[in-house]
Amino acid sequence: FNKAAITRFAGDCNNPSTSPISSFLVLIFVNATNELSPTKISPLMKAGIIVLTVNGDTAASCRQASITPTDFSVLGKYLVDQTAKVMGGPGDWAFLSATSTAPDQNAWLAGAKTYIDGGGQPTLKLVATVYGDDAPEKSATEASALLAKYPNLKAINAPTTVGIAAAAQVLSTSPLKGKVQVTGLGTPNQMRQYIKDGTVKSFSLWDPGLQGQIAANLIVSMKTKKVTPKSGVKFSIKGVGPGNWTMGKDAQIIAGPPQEFDATNIDKFNF
Repeated sequence: FNKAAITRFAGDCNNPSTSPISSFLVLIFVNATNELSPTKISPLMKAGIIVLTVNGDTAASCRQASITPTDFSVLGKYLVDQTAKVMGGPGDWAFLSATSTAPDQNAWLAGAKTYIDGGGQPTLKLVATVYGDDAPEKSATEASALLAKYPNLKAINAPTTVGIAAAAQVLSTSPLKGKVQVTGLGTPNQMRQYIKDGTVKSFSLWDPGLQGQIAANLIVSMKTKKVTPKSGVKFSIKGVGPGNWTMGKDAQIIAGPPQEFDATNIDKFNF
């Protein structure tokens, strides 16, 4: 998560005196669900300090609201539809995922399988799922192997920033460039060259800046008593993302759908 996500609204993170909200907020970027202790966090909230989690969550007792990048429960379907879009017609395709034990990617792949088994995108045939272990060399090797093994392959979807960059690098110097599409989840900075040289039509990820803008505006609304986080509460931020949000269970907020990047907008993003 980038400091720029918050500085769009809150001022310079390196100089708290410039931020109108820094004196009464704690933003926590969670790496593990049980990473925080209620005994350490509760005193902060009792003292009137606003505590939010961003880009991950913890126990609801350890924060007042949580901002999640996107609705991960439907990301599997999104990846299949994303592949269909870049293929533009029927054909074979494959997943190049991270590790075989990565819980996030495995959940997305399971969601994709459920969608396909239910009749989603029936003209597409998922021929393989391979794992690059989130290592550039291994991912590139797996991408090359897919191209060699499946001569009718039309697309590789890599829902991992390492995998998508590796697959794009392989295709960028291959005779199959433009014939086999690469898409998935990546960052604009790593994928910009492949968009501009025609290797990649489009890909997606969530916008960390949007999460920061939601957090900053929500903190001000909470401090001014305009919003009290709880399930079902609606709030709006003019000119930011979708513009309107409804808090889910335990005041969970889904920032929005994945952000798609292509030649028309990739230079508007820097992360």
